[in-house]
Amino acid sequence: MIEIITYGEVPLETIMGGVRGFSATPSIDGRPLDDYVIVGCEGLEESPYTPVSLAKGDVFCSYILLYPSFSTIWVKVGSADRSSCVTRMFQQAPVVAIVSDLVVARKHLSDREELDREIGKKLGKLALKEEGKIRVRTMMSSGDVVKVWKHVVRAGVSIDNVLNLGFKLAIEASRMLKGFGQTLLPKPGYAWFTTLELLGKHDIEILRAHGHVKLKAWICSGKQILKIRHLPNGLFHILLEGRENLYGRPVSGLLTFNDLKRLKLKIVKE
Repeated sequence: MIEIITYGEVPLETIMGGVRGFSATPSIDGRPLDDYVIVGCEGLEESPYTPVSLAKGDVFCSYILLYPSFSTIWVKVGSADRSSCVTRMFQQAPVVAIVSDLVVARKHLSDREELDREIGKKLGKLALKEEGKIRVRTMMSSGDVVKVWKHVVRAGVSIDNVLNLGFKLAIEASRMLKGFGQTLLPKPGYAWFTTLELLGKHDIEILRAHGHVKLKAWICSGKQILKIRHLPNGLFHILLEGRENLYGRPVSGLLTFNDLKRLKLKIVKE
């Protein structure tokens, strides 16, 4: 039976007021991935985009994810249902995650990403005008997310500076959201988290030493055996059993949750 990686429900209230050092441990077949779990991989699945509609009266979170890298801070705008918002933000492995606001929709949308794109476009114009180093997106590739984390652990960043920037953007996003529905948070950006603080020495060594895995070129061309461990920042360290690189070390690399969703995984019975 194909297994999926799951997360327990994390209420929005968990990050109200802000949490430094937040993490959520996923599991597969009931086994927590905070240590290496051996799985078989039988190939890749496509992940077709399925629009999420919004009806009048629906409650949702609009959020901002921040990824500081070299001379640029990437800002991703997204949205999710209240019940899944914290998990969905964390699965994207941001350095800083901020809920712009919790909103009761007054309008119908056939695709919630329409609103994300509208907010992203307006924030992008504002960012280019006031903060030249900011780039706003509605999508971040897995490879870019890994590059950001490699930069963060090598060069270091000021989390407070990134947070303050995120709060400014959350205020602007909340103003835009008021035209679409009723906002509910005590103030924009009241719910947020960071993850950097939980990285241990071994986690940092892994992030420094490894790059992003290109799935089609690297794994799942046949019956592969993998060892998977979840890092506290939302990324995953993957080792390919029985394969060594030119230096005699196990072939390994980093994946995001969005990558892992595409893998056909089965637990290897011990």
